Amino acid sequence: MPAPRNKKTSSVYDIRLQPFRDAVEYSAIGIATVGLDGSWITLNEALCNLLGYTQKELLGRTFQDVTYPDDLNADLEKVRQMLAGELTHYHMEKRYIHKDGHIIWIILSVSLVRDKEREPLYFVSQIQDITQRKKVADELATSAGLLKEFIKNTPAAIAMCDRDMNYLHVSDRWLLAYGVDRDSIIGHSHYDLFPHQSERWNKIYERVLEGKPEGCAEDELPPCPDGTPVWFNWELLPWHNAKGEVGGLIQFNQNVTQQVLAKQELERLIQDLERSNSELEQFAYVASHDMQEPLRAVAGCAEILKSRFGNQLGESADELISHIVDGASRMQGLINDLLQISQVSSQASPFETVDANEACRAALLNLDALIKKSAASIELTNLPDVMGDRTQISQIFQNLISNALKYRQEEAPQVTIKATKVNNCWEFAVTDNGIGIAPEFHHKIFGIFQRLHTRNDYPGTGIGLALCKKIIERHSGEIWLKSSLGKGATFYFTLPQN
Repeated sequence: MPAPRNKKTSSVYDIRLQPFRDAVEYSAIGIATVGLDGSWITLNEALCNLLGYTQKELLGRTFQDVTYPDDLNADLEKVRQMLAGELTHYHMEKRYIHKDGHIIWIILSVSLVRDKEREPLYFVSQIQDITQRKKVADELATSAGLLKEFIKNTPAAIAMCDRDMNYLHVSDRWLLAYGVDRDSIIGHSHYDLFPHQSERWNKIYERVLEGKPEGCAEDELPPCPDGTPVWFNWELLPWHNAKGEVGGLIQFNQNVTQQVLAKQELERLIQDLERSNSELEQFAYVASHDMQEPLRAVAGCAEILKSRFGNQLGESADELISHIVDGASRMQGLINDLLQISQVSSQASPFETVDANEACRAALLNLDALIKKSAASIELTNLPDVMGDRTQISQIFQNLISNALKYRQEEAPQVTIKATKVNNCWEFAVTDNGIGIAPEFHHKIFGIFQRLHTRNDYPGTGIGLALCKKIIERHSGEIWLKSSLGKGATFYFTLPQN
C-alpha cells in the first residue's frame, strides 16, 4: 500500500528537516521567507524581537511596511534586478522602523529561490541588527572629522604622520610655515619632501617612533637662505593605534623667531640699563664724595670769617657770610642725601629676616630728640618679621615718621604704625594727624627733590620720600598714600613676608 510508505517517507523527511527548522527558529539573527509581492511568509523569533512585533502581527504584512521610506527605492531596485535575473543575491545596509517608531540599522542579505523551471518562488532574507555598530561608527567618523578640522584650523603648526613618515593631516598654519599646499603634502613622505634634512632630525624621528617623546624650546635651526636666524619651539609625540602600538607621530611647531629676537633685545637693553645705572651710581657716589672736601673748606672759611670778623665788616658783609654758611650747609645736606640714594643698590646689604619692630625702634631712637621736642605720641603695634635689608627698612620708618613730625599741625603729632598681611606680603601703614596732602599732589611727592613747601616753611631737601620709594622697589614692594589737605596722611608700603 502506498499510504504506509508515504507516511514513513513523510516521517523520515520531517525528521531530516527538523534541525534546519530549529536552526532558523533559534538563530540569533532574523531569518524570513518573503513572497514575490514582499509579504512575509515565515519569520523567526529573532526578527520579531528586532522589529517589536509578534509573528501574527507581521504575517500578512510586507517588508515595505517596516522599511524606512528613504531606503525603499534602493531595496525595490535590487528586488527588480533579482527577478530580472540580473542578480542572484544582494547585500545592503538599510533601515527598518521599529513598532515603537525608532530607527533600526540592519545588514540585509537576500537570495531568490526558483523552481526547476527557474521560475521565481520566494525570497530568503537574513537580517542582522547593526544599530549599535552604526552608532559607534558614526561617532568615530564624527570624532575623526572633528579631529581633522581641529588640526586643520588650529593656530599652531601641527602635522600628523604614520610610521613611514607619510603625512596624514596638517594644519593650515603648518602649510603656511613651510610654504607648501595640502595636496603636495598629504600622503607623501616627509623624507621625500625634505631630502636634505640633517641626521640629527632623522635620529629624533626614530626615537619618537620607538615611543619616546621629544621636544625643545627656542631651538635655533639653520638660518634661512638670506641669513635670517630661525628659532622654533617644537614637540614630537608618538600616537598609538587601537592595539596600543605606535602608529606614527604628531609634530607641534611654533616659530618663535620674533619672540627670541625681542627677548635678546630686551636682555641687551636691561644689561645696558644696569651698566648705565651702575655707572650713574658710581658717578654720584664719587662726585658727591669728592665735593665734600671743597664744601667743607668753603664752610670752614665762612665760619672763620663769621667768628673773627662778625660785626666788623658791616651789615652787608655779615649777610653775605651768613648766605655762604647757609648755602654750604644746604649743599652738604643735598650731597649726603644723594649719597644715600646712590647707595640704595651699590652699598646695599643682602636680604635677611628682619624684625620690623626692632627696625622701627632703631628709627625712633634716631629721632628721639625730635620726638621729645614736638611732644609726639608714637603708637607701635606688634609688627611682623619681613625679608629685607635691615638698615634700609629702618630708613623707611625713619623718613616717614620724620615727615609726620615735620609736617605737623598746632596740636602734638600722633603717629600710629601697624601692618596687615595681604596675599604674600605685609602691608604697612604709617598714619599721622598732620597737615595732609591734597590729592592732586599724591603722584608728585615721591619724585626726587620734589617739594610742596618752601624751605622757610619746612626745611629739607625733598629727597626723603624718593629714598623710601627706591628702597621699597628694591624689596619688590610698592608705596602709596591716602590723604586730603588738613586731615593727616597715611602712607602705605609693602614688604615681602619672611
